[in-house]
Amino acid sequence: MTNSRNHGDEKPQQERGAVPARLPSNEAERLGALRSYRVLDTLAEDAYDDLVFLASTICRTPIALISLVDEHRQYFKAKVGVVVSETPRDLAFCAHTILEAKTLIVKDALEDERFAHNPLVTQEPKIRFYAGVPLQTPDGFSLGTLCAIDNQPRELTPDQEKALSVLARQVMTQLELRRAIFQLEDTLGNLAPTATATPAPSSVDSEVVRNVDAVADRARTLLVQGAASGPMEDRIRGLLGRLEKLQGAVRR
Repeated sequence: MTNSRNHGDEKPQQERGAVPARLPSNEAERLGALRSYRVLDTLAEDAYDDLVFLASTICRTPIALISLVDEHRQYFKAKVGVVVSETPRDLAFCAHTILEAKTLIVKDALEDERFAHNPLVTQEPKIRFYAGVPLQTPDGFSLGTLCAIDNQPRELTPDQEKALSVLARQVMTQLELRRAIFQLEDTLGNLAPTATATPAPSSVDSEVVRNVDAVADRARTLLVQGAASGPMEDRIRGLLGRLEKLQGAVRR
């Protein structure tokens, strides 16, 4: 008997793959925020590597990642258990995580219609379990995730889930410190010509002053919170000292 269903009505097999996440409603602003941290395609750093090691150890998963969701890819700032440094965004579990301001837990990817046919599930690394915490900026933009991944179905204990969230906040603290240093350096570079101009300017644009003050205030807040230590703290304090001298010069 001939099947009455027209073969042309069947979905091609290649369509049974990853289900790409929708774009956040603030995607353009989110990407702008991500790039302001200047962390994409940077070298490995101990501070981030330590945090994914802790995530893997605490959650008892063979894979843990700091994943930053760029326009067409997810970039791994730090990783345990994988070799690659990025994957296409269309395949990324983390692209789904950034849509919500809460942890995404997938107990068994083969039972989740969003991921069951994803090549990262059906092929290596054969993801079955995923837990990802959004990395949220102070302005509410989700840059990516800290995630723990296993090739066996499972769950996290409440303490493991809480610990993963605590570690995600530490990732954001490191990113905020990084951005603060770049902003201080940029502000110094922009303000120095005004401060050293001869003759000195009679006034400085009020918006410029507000921007300089905002950058300095954010850096001071991080110091007060104890976010920086060691060489990073010394670097921020040194930059703040130089900035304060220039502020005094332009306000004379």
